[in-house]
Amino acid sequence: MAKIQSRHSGSVNYKVYVSYLSNIEYHKNQVPINGWYCTCKNGSRTIGCCSHIASIIFYFGYARYLDEIPKPASLLSSIYQNCFNDSSDEENDKGETQTQAQNESQKKKKNLQKKVKKNV
Repeated sequence: MAKIQSRHSGSVNYKVYVSYLSNIEYHKNQVPINGWYCTCKNGSRTIGCCSHIASIIFYFGYARYLDEIPKPASLLSSIYQNCFNDSSDEENDKGETQTQAQNESQKKKKNLQKKVKKNV
């Protein structure tokens, strides 16, 4: 049994149960995972499994043997490196918003100067 905290609600914990055969009991003709169950809404599926069960199976079957668990989609980031690092659109957007802010501040200054002249 494993407990997994919900990503959407901090106070909700799901209990995940996975039944499997150990290396001693496992033979070539058998399936190593007998069954699974999770207390989430989708945990009692008869076909497939929920993401909580999949993450537990992934961790115990593969990820725990790694020195460092890679971040999701890190492979895609290395493949499409130029696409993700090209920030020309962001820089253009920042430049436009900065000039708009400068124009607005200049307008406010002019309006304030006009008000001061009227009062003098």
